Amino acid sequence: MPTIPAPPIEINTEFAFDSEITHKFTKNTFPGWLGFEVVELGPERTVGKMVVSERHLHRVDNMHAGAWTAFADSIAGWATARRVPVGWNFTTAEMKMNMFALAKRGDELWAVAEPLHIGRRTQTWEVRISCRDRLVGNFLCTQVLLEPKNGGAPQVSTSEVPPEAVGVEGDERTPQVPALDIPQGPYATHLGIELVEVTKERALGRMTIDERHLHSGKFMHGGVWATFGDTVAGEGTIANLREGQVFSSVDLKVNVIGAGRAGMMLEAEATPLHTGRRTQVWMVMIRAEGKVVAQFTNTQMVLEGKF
Repeated sequence: MPTIPAPPIEINTEFAFDSEITHKFTKNTFPGWLGFEVVELGPERTVGKMVVSERHLHRVDNMHAGAWTAFADSIAGWATARRVPVGWNFTTAEMKMNMFALAKRGDELWAVAEPLHIGRRTQTWEVRISCRDRLVGNFLCTQVLLEPKNGGAPQVSTSEVPPEAVGVEGDERTPQVPALDIPQGPYATHLGIELVEVTKERALGRMTIDERHLHSGKFMHGGVWATFGDTVAGEGTIANLREGQVFSSVDLKVNVIGAGRAGMMLEAEATPLHTGRRTQVWMVMIRAEGKVVAQFTNTQMVLEGKF
């Protein structure tokens, strides 16, 4: 297992990064609301930190799995940008998050992103998250590099594009089915995720993309895709718990197939792949206007009693 030095992690002064730049660059975006800082930005390592607050919590007093993923994905994105050729762009194609511990309000999390592969067309990054002297999370993602066409402007990317490239997909649709009155906790509530059906066999949710969900590239942040899937799958998990049981996400994976743009309504359908005594595995298909734009799977650990 990799050794994680106790925070504060020693910063390489050659690549020390002014954290205020993070705030200015992410202002009025989902990463800005998330509230992390990049403190080292080098070719072989990027370091970021964030303090868990009320906004990051699930309905219980623990950090939402989607917030874990959003933090790691943000640091990996900054790391990738540092290694992308001038004039190129990139987009996240796949991500996977493992959590080894709970994160509570006030915990300071440190993320260290290092490359596993830097290729001509793809990059793969690992992000290790520590709290105090303990490794508490591990994240892997694959980034696809986008080459400028015919020597012109960079291709449109879900990771970094000018504001003019942001479009609105179709007309706004008025939801036909009223949302269920299910409390979601501060994190998912901020993102406007609604549940419209929950049974043991499936859970349905929806959300409309707006400024809360976007990163500096003005497309939906990878962590929000993960949050949407994890929230809807979580409701399906709850429906299958016995009295006195609780659960915790221990593993999740997202494949992003299409870009999430402002104005799009997303619909998520979660169905169980396995509902056992100790674990549940759920698959979530996320669609926009009937077309699949992302696929999510996660594993939930079933626990007896309270966290």
